[in-house]
This record gives sequence, structure tokens and C-alpha cells, in this order.
Amino acid sequence: MKQKRGLIFFGALIFALTATLGGFWLLRGRGSSDSPARQAAQPGIAYLSPVAGSEVWLQELDGSPPRQLTHTGGRVTELEALKGGDWLAAVVANDQGGSDLFLASWDGSRVRPLVECGADLCAGPSASADGRWLAFTRHAPGANFPTPWLIDLATGAAQPLENDTLIGAQSFSWSPDSQHLAFYDPASGGVRVRDMDSGSERVLQTNMPLAGSWSADSRLLTVNIEEAAAGFASMKVYLFDTAAGTQQLLLGSAPDDASDYGAPQWSPDGQWLAYSRRALTGNPAKQIWIIRPDGSGARAVTDNLSQAHGGYRWSPDSAKLVFQRLALGSSGNLPAVVVWDLASGEFQTIAEDAASPVWLP
Repeated sequence: MKQKRGLIFFGALIFALTATLGGFWLLRGRGSSDSPARQAAQPGIAYLSPVAGSEVWLQELDGSPPRQLTHTGGRVTELEALKGGDWLAAVVANDQGGSDLFLASWDGSRVRPLVECGADLCAGPSASADGRWLAFTRHAPGANFPTPWLIDLATGAAQPLENDTLIGAQSFSWSPDSQHLAFYDPASGGVRVRDMDSGSERVLQTNMPLAGSWSADSRLLTVNIEEAAAGFASMKVYLFDTAAGTQQLLLGSAPDDASDYGAPQWSPDGQWLAYSRRALTGNPAKQIWIIRPDGSGARAVTDNLSQAHGGYRWSPDSAKLVFQRLALGSSGNLPAVVVWDLASGEFQTIAEDAASPVWLP
């Protein structure tokens, strides 16, 4: 894939841009992210807090107190961890009504402005597993939908992913081998699966704006489709085989199953899929479940019907899930970040008034 030159941030330029922003991105931390201490550290979780006016915080699972990594005046709206855990991509609201992309080291010792978007809303950063690419959406004022963009993380160069400006994007999902990028295109009403080497694509038709989750071998992709079941419109989950071009139903096979199944997240070791389940009759609180790829072993992770759960992500070693938990019953309730241990079944509350957790490394 040809890459245009541009937006290359050398050291002096990086710090000049940061200074120009008037200290807008002031990060504090300890040492360098390349230090031996970090490489030996236990996994940590980055998250946004407080929910109203967010900054990035880091909680390592060694019992140390949480650390605030950003000081933007509460302008951080999204967070993504680059594979390897040394860097975080953040979406930060700017003074022009848009939002920009920044890259920061986990400890705040380094910062790289990636894309200054002006009045455009840049959002949804998604990093490839090989650390080469960062996909994101860019929504210009007055445009019908956001368009997909791609950043070469080695150079900082950003350019549209597609030559066709009528192709849009709402979410991304990279295959573990970084060979394919899936994204939902509202213009075509389906998930586009793009081969990053050849540029060829196929479109998987769906009425749900979700990019799906890939199996560990980069062959199977989850696809959510809304269909009728038991007299209700419910969301089902299929597994699409990208090699064979076939798909099979994983969740929602029973004709009388009046449940909505949320977007699954495949564990890195390929042994489990985590998903949310919401009853269409009775209590509608979303609960988290896990299931084997062959449809066996389904079990509930959460079962408290006074709480809703979402934002679930597997740890890099597939041993834990982090997710958001929200107590129902009052519009004033705030979400919390919680970790569940697969082996023990125990829960650990990481932070209150917090959301959007991601794992490091």
C-alpha cells in the first residue's frame, strides 16, 4: 500500500507542538516506558475518569495506587492501547469543535501529536497487532457519516483508507495477524473486510454497526445481525469463516430465545468468547457471559439484575476480563471498572466513576 508523506513528527517538532498547545497535554509519570521495571510489571488497566470530564488513569494490578496520566482539562473522550502496552492513543476534544489524536507513553514521559483534525471529529482509534497501523474515523462537519483513515505509526503519516469518499466507517477490528481490517460501512450496510496487502475487500451484510471480533488464528470473524425471534427483533451472533466464505449461527439459535446478544470479544488464546446478553422480556439488564467457540460451555459471568454490564475486554493472557458495571435505578449512578478472574470467579473493583477500560501491556 502506497503511503503519502506528511505529518512526520521529529523530537523538536513534537515538543514545539506540545508547547504551542499551551500545556494542553501535560503528562506525568515515572521513568521511561522502555525501562526493565515496566517490562517486568504486572498487567495494568488504563481507563477514563471521571465520566464527566475525563482524563486517562492507570491502575496496575500490584496494589499500587492509581496514577493520573493526562491533564487536559477533562477533554479526553476515547482511549486505545497499542499492542505491547508501551503507548496509548487518546482522542482529545479541541477548541475548534472537533477532536484530535494523540499518542502518549504509558508513564507520560513522551507524547506525540498524531493528527490535528481542526473542526473534524477524529475518533475510534484501533491499533493493529503488529504495531504498524492505527485506524480511526474522521467526520467532517456536514458529512453524512465518518470516513476511515489510517496512520503509519512509524512515520506519523495519516491518509484516507479508501479512495472512494462514499465509503464510511463506524468501528474497526484488526485480525491478530494484522493482515485484515474489518470495519462497518454505513453506506453499504455491512462489514467491509479489507486485505491490507492487496487492498481487496468483501462486504458482509448486516444491519448492526459493529465490526466484529477475530479468532486467534485470524480466520473467523463474529457478525451481529438483528433478526426476529419469539415475536421480537433480537440480535444474534454468527461466525463468518473468511477462508471458506461461510457463516454459522453461534448465539440465538433457539426459535423461542427472546434475548439480545451483544458484540462478542474473542479471548487472545482462542478458547472463549465473552458477550453480553439481555432479555427482551422481564428484566433488561445486560449480563456478561462466556462461551466456547463450538457453542459449548456457556456460563454467566455476572448475574446481578440490578446492574448493567458492558465494555468487556480480555487480558492479554486470557485469564481475566475487565468491564464496566452500572447500578440501575437512578440516572445519577456512575459506572465502575471491574475485573473478573476466569479461574477463581472473583471480582475486583478497579475504579469508581470510571469507564472505557483497556489492558496494558
